[in-house]
Amino acid sequence: MKKAKERTCPVCGIGSLEAGHTTLTFEPGGAVIVVQRVPARVCSNCGEDFVAEDIGRKVYALAQDAVDRGVRFDVRIYKSGNIPEAA
Repeated sequence: MKKAKERTCPVCGIGSLEAGHTTLTFEPGGAVIVVQRVPARVCSNCGEDFVAEDIGRKVYALAQDAVDRGVRFDVRIYKSGNIPEAA
């Protein structure tokens, strides 16, 4: 079985993108919604993170839903396969 080809970071051009996690913060309309432990590819050199489009959409929808319900500040932990849960 072939090992997947490592991608070079498009930001620094030096590091490789490795599986990891990141924290996303949304600030719509003065609210602050933080989602921790979001799966991402993280550069081994500069630390820049890249979130898959489908995961980004899920997290954004969650943040927007919270704001639509009147939440002003919230911290959640992303749970794989589920909508992120409140921390």
